[in-house]
Amino acid sequence: MAAVWVARVQGKHGFEKLVAIKTILAELAGDEQFRQMFLDEARIASAIEHPNVARILDLGEVGSVLYLAMEWIDGDSVNVLQRHAAKANTPIPLSVALRIAADVCAGLHAAHELRDAAGEPLGVIHRDVSPQNVLIVNGVSKVIDFGIAKARHRTADATTVGEVKGKVQYMAPEQALGVDLDRRADVFAAGAMLYQLVSGRTPFDSSSQLASLHLLCSDKPAPPLDASVPEPIRAAIFGALEKNVDKRTATCADLQRAIEDAAMATGQVATTNTVADFVNEVLSARAAKRKRSVELALSAASERKKLLESVPGIDDSGSLRRLEALAGIHLSPIAPHTQALRSVQPERPSRADRRSLAPLAIVSVAVVAIVALLALRRPSTSPSVQSAPSATAPSSPPSSPAAALASTAAPPPSSTTSASGTVTVAGTAAVKPSGGPAAPEPSTSAKKKKRPHFDDGF
Repeated sequence: MAAVWVARVQGKHGFEKLVAIKTILAELAGDEQFRQMFLDEARIASAIEHPNVARILDLGEVGSVLYLAMEWIDGDSVNVLQRHAAKANTPIPLSVALRIAADVCAGLHAAHELRDAAGEPLGVIHRDVSPQNVLIVNGVSKVIDFGIAKARHRTADATTVGEVKGKVQYMAPEQALGVDLDRRADVFAAGAMLYQLVSGRTPFDSSSQLASLHLLCSDKPAPPLDASVPEPIRAAIFGALEKNVDKRTATCADLQRAIEDAAMATGQVATTNTVADFVNEVLSARAAKRKRSVELALSAASERKKLLESVPGIDDSGSLRRLEALAGIHLSPIAPHTQALRSVQPERPSRADRRSLAPLAIVSVAVVAIVALLALRRPSTSPSVQSAPSATAPSSPPSSPAAALASTAAPPPSSTTSASGTVTVAGTAAVKPSGGPAAPEPSTSAKKKKRPHFDDGF
């Protein structure tokens, strides 16, 4: 539904800060339901102030495109950590799994406790707690993506009959059945996440989603964990995975306490540094690649800014100019977003930019017209084969980037002594090189440069 990009905010005295920019996919930008979901996410998430929840910094709109500015989290999802650890045959330490789950519970509880200005609970439920929606940075786990969160007074809260929101592998039975939910649905999802971190499989894993749904909605409990998992940890996990809502752990704060108490009782205590060290061990190559890509994109963006500043009259005060998107980097931590790279369209010049360049374009066209008129008045020395008259065009390239941008002609040839002819098409003069066959147009694949993007792990 959305694409996530890294961007740079620049201020006075050399101030710079990286942020993440989330935009609705181009094909969904005009869908009112998706727009309302996007706005609801901004309203809910921006009100949560907690170190285990990704912060929303700003909401804006350019043309008809909505965007969210969020804190830049220079890390990977828990899902990516699980996959790479399994590939390297490196099990996630039990203490690290407990610390990640405790952080997730802390962030979710902050969301559940959100209240309006009158002090009334907003009834926020994330509904999509999963390893894909938890990012780890410096050993701290942060919950992201409140796009389908349920809350009182939410504008786009209606759910189509037969539609299930969330991921089957982690959702609570009542969510799969489409009945009324409360915060205990997120408790179940957090327990399912911890079950997978400990065992390497989801609690109701099966051959298909339909089969998983059948197991989830049946009376059968999740399969028991290996005997090597200490009893206090198993008790905390299965307390969260209780299918009877009334018997389930009541809040994420209660589950966090149960996890931390079990960690203390079994000697499986991990700090944020412990988590960070393990993540660096498994994902150091990805982190280095991401750092290099961001540095290259920053350099390219700086060159682009210099070019813009060299063109007189261009207004760079627009919000997306100040929030300069580094279009070479695509970061998408949410599964439906993996097609975003092909969907995001290049930024079009603003109306103010086009107005500022219009006088330069008019002058350029006038110069070309005068050259054509002088050519008509010159006596011809040989019969003309073409219906259009010939003329001599300036041989030197434009004297400034402004002229280059404003000119309606094709880029000048590399030789400063080449001649050019005038061709009239639909009453508009355009200059093209003559004296030889026209250079072939570059292929579409040559025109488009492949932009590096990160595997978001889905």
